[in-house]
Amino acid sequence: MIIGGRYQIRQEGVAVGEERFKLLGHAIESKTELGAKVSVRQSVRIVLDPTRAPTEAELSLELDGEKMTARYRIDRPGGTLRALAQPPVGASIEKIIVITEDVELWHASPVFALVTAGRLRLRPGERRELPVASVQMPSLLPELIRMRWQRLPDVEVGQGILAADYVVTTLDRSNEIRFQANLLGLPLRMRIATPDAAGEFVLLE
Repeated sequence: MIIGGRYQIRQEGVAVGEERFKLLGHAIESKTELGAKVSVRQSVRIVLDPTRAPTEAELSLELDGEKMTARYRIDRPGGTLRALAQPPVGASIEKIIVITEDVELWHASPVFALVTAGRLRLRPGERRELPVASVQMPSLLPELIRMRWQRLPDVEVGQGILAADYVVTTLDRSNEIRFQANLLGLPLRMRIATPDAAGEFVLLE
């Protein structure tokens, strides 16, 4: 079964691009296009195991015509995450980081929030701190950080529909993600604020 949708990406209330996604069984794919100050095209593919945990991911990013790609392989029993990034010029770069079973993979996209929210299944009022392999820009190499996930009381998002309300922060509070999600964990609206930028994803279809 294939389920898909489209997010409008906004900055300061102005539409600057979109992200289209598909859920294909045990894989999630998305394609993003931004036409703001810098032209950005991005594609993501996340492969999940039967427990919905990500085991592999691919990320392709094109910034003003320069393309870079990265692949990630997560071996939880073996305690490693292996990343192989290919910059626009030069040799590929490999990075291996030591992980624990509860590690999550993070990048600024609703599809990554969907995967983690679906795995955590937090109840209203519940909070959890967990290790996260965060994809760094523009190298696309992961860095292990800790993030705090908290589910707030459910909120009404229109026509009597209740949504789970999440706030996700780095421990130093330099980055904050706030999103409202349906029962599957799919963000209906997601706001991201970092020291460098702020943006919003709004599910349109």
